Formats: sequence, C-alpha cells, structure tokens
Amino acid sequence: MEAAQAARIAFLKILPAVVETDLDDFGEGLEAMQRYGWKRVQIDRQSEAVRLTMGETRRLGLRGVGMTSWGPTLFGFTAAGPEAEQSIMRAVREFGVEHGGSR
Repeated sequence: MEAAQAARIAFLKILPAVVETDLDDFGEGLEAMQRYGWKRVQIDRQSEAVRLTMGETRRLGLRGVGMTSWGPTLFGFTAAGPEAEQSIMRAVREFGVEHGGSR
C-alpha cells in the first residue's frame, strides 16, 4: 500500500513539478515521500535535534526538506539567490548547534 502511494506521489506530483519547474509542488511531493516506508523509520529514529532542525529548515522557507539515507544530513531546496542561500544555511547550522546537533 505504501509503495503504491509513493509511486502516485512520484508520478502525479514530483515528476509534473519537475517538468513545470514548480518548486512548491516538487517540495510538497518530496516531503510527502519522506513520510512513507523505511524513510519514515529512519527519520523517526533520529535525535530530536535533527527533527527540530528539519522543522526550522521548513520555517526558513526551504522546500522539499528531507534527510539523506540514515542521516543526519538534511537537504532542502530554494529558488533564492546565492546570498539568501548562504544566510539560510548559516541560520540552519546555528539552529542545529543550539539544539544539540553538530555543525
């Protein structure tokens, strides 16, 4: 059942968003994929600092926030320019350190 839901998200949300260069839909689809199957387990087993940092990353405006493999490396996408990207990265890094994460 989860595999079918993930496939629907990929084919009906993510791929069309890539074709249309729609960052919001792409991000929504990617984040939805993070809630299924093994990825959900991987995120659930992370420290509170990682989960809080994921939330802060979303609050700062990044889309498609997720975690690589078993993490704790996080990723997110933005259409902001290089200066805004650097500012967001700095804020996320500082937030993570303040909440028990690493640099």
